[in-house]
Amino acid sequence: MTALALALVLAPVPKKLVILSWDGGADWIVDRLLEEGRLPNVTKLKANGASAESVIPAYPSKTAVGHAALFTGKWGNENSVVNNEVFAGPSLLDSRRGFDARVLTAEPFWVTAANAGKRVVALSAATSFPPSAFGKSLKPGAFFKEFSGFESELYPRKLHRNEELKPNFEIKVGEATFTVKLSDRDRKAGLDTVHIVDPTGKSHPIEARGGSEKTDAWVGPFVVSKGPDQGLTYFRLWSLKPDGQMELYQRRTNAIKGTETPEANLEYAKAYGAFHDDPFGMYGSSELGPTCYQGGDGEAEKRLLEMIRQDCEFADRGFRYAWKTWNPEVLFHYTPMSDSGGHQFIGGISGKKNHHAKQLWETLAQIFELQDQWLGKMMETVDDNTIIALVADHGMDACDRYLHVNKPLEEAGLLTYDAEGKIDLAKSKAFVPAWSDFFLVVNTTNYQGGIVPPSEEDAVINQAVRALSKAEVDGQPAFEALLRAKDHPALGIGGPNAGDLYFEPAPGLYPTGKRAETLTTDMGPIGIGMHGFLPTRRSMGAIFYAGGASLKKQNLGTMRQIDVLPWLARHLEIDFPPR
Repeated sequence: MTALALALVLAPVPKKLVILSWDGGADWIVDRLLEEGRLPNVTKLKANGASAESVIPAYPSKTAVGHAALFTGKWGNENSVVNNEVFAGPSLLDSRRGFDARVLTAEPFWVTAANAGKRVVALSAATSFPPSAFGKSLKPGAFFKEFSGFESELYPRKLHRNEELKPNFEIKVGEATFTVKLSDRDRKAGLDTVHIVDPTGKSHPIEARGGSEKTDAWVGPFVVSKGPDQGLTYFRLWSLKPDGQMELYQRRTNAIKGTETPEANLEYAKAYGAFHDDPFGMYGSSELGPTCYQGGDGEAEKRLLEMIRQDCEFADRGFRYAWKTWNPEVLFHYTPMSDSGGHQFIGGISGKKNHHAKQLWETLAQIFELQDQWLGKMMETVDDNTIIALVADHGMDACDRYLHVNKPLEEAGLLTYDAEGKIDLAKSKAFVPAWSDFFLVVNTTNYQGGIVPPSEEDAVINQAVRALSKAEVDGQPAFEALLRAKDHPALGIGGPNAGDLYFEPAPGLYPTGKRAETLTTDMGPIGIGMHGFLPTRRSMGAIFYAGGASLKKQNLGTMRQIDVLPWLARHLEIDFPPR
């Protein structure tokens, strides 16, 4: 064997890393599903690799905050992502999305890995868009491809019913026109056949079918445009009556944007299938049919699960395309469905209004099962030299009432509203702004329109503490803890653009800065699953599992969220966070 050939044989094969985030992947939910034997692929990761007993999330335990902590290895007081919406100035009423990459003030792992010579692809990663935010940080020649569709919705989802009983009607999606043609094929019992005629004139038969364990009844994809942006949509015929009434669903359309050209983005989108189409809003508003807690027969849940199944299938297609096309050494991916499912069902599963807990748990369990199947397909796609890490941003808890924190602040004279019902900055010393919920801010003269001299900030916080301490719900304190940001550096809270006083509400209550006439308002028939609470609350714990041939089986105990990526980076021989 020649020296060159021997060197090639003995050369170490670069390790690869796939980071998959299950939004809202609460440790307690996954533990229960593992005990029930419903997540076989997570079980494999746990049995053959490393796992944490629980992961302590960032605070507030929110999606943008948790992912920023994961991906930078720093808490919000260092990475600046302190909420899903963050202060943007110049006044305390101004905000921007916490998911915006331009908010980050700490280097994310995709930059560190790309600068270390790794081929990095972010198919979906919170705080990665717009990628131009990292342009100056990336070294010349660094390989980094990024895609996102969350910021670029072109057309919303829609349910077409044909209530005017027309034999033919048109659906406009921007400049594209789709003609829906109905006919009576068997000439017996009224209208029974539907065709979708696309803008090119091609006719596509579409079958009326209830919720299914297959996704073959969807018609599409169809490319539609909005200005220079392009995306994909689909149609699904849930039902058709003989008189022509129907339930024809039009899938949401998002453009894919990122580091690539519009042509390359569309090529990826077609290989992928389509961007996420979260169906839970339609489910909760009964547009998919009466829900189980409304006395439905289960059809709404079947439709919901079919749409999530399709989303997982699309995500798998996009992953396989990216893995084959770009041969990444670090890849990020994500699903919002577990989080949306938690919001929809956890209130009725573990809250006070749990009369349908068994049915709701079954639906939520099937959502996680579909995600587990996607995880299994990932595991089949990669080679033995790849580590697959399953992470989450936060947990989930049951709530049944909103707690309107500004109400006691208004009563204490700290907050005043103007004639239009908006916060009057000229008369307000402290309040929960619309972009917050788990903290209030003091309206100091450091901000435009501020009225509190910095020397009086502590006195105002003391007033707020007294006002909130007096608030009661059902004869009990409304808050379990009131935390001054400067007194709790270990929580990673505070900083120039964050809150001054944080609060932990009593169980079942979710804080909000919305104006209200009463201290609390009801959340509806089954309550809501929520997060954002103190990371020490058991229900807020997140997950971490990592499997790969290079990993030893080990229990990592309880981990902090900011320690997950540094632990994984060591296995790629990358120093992270960068010093």
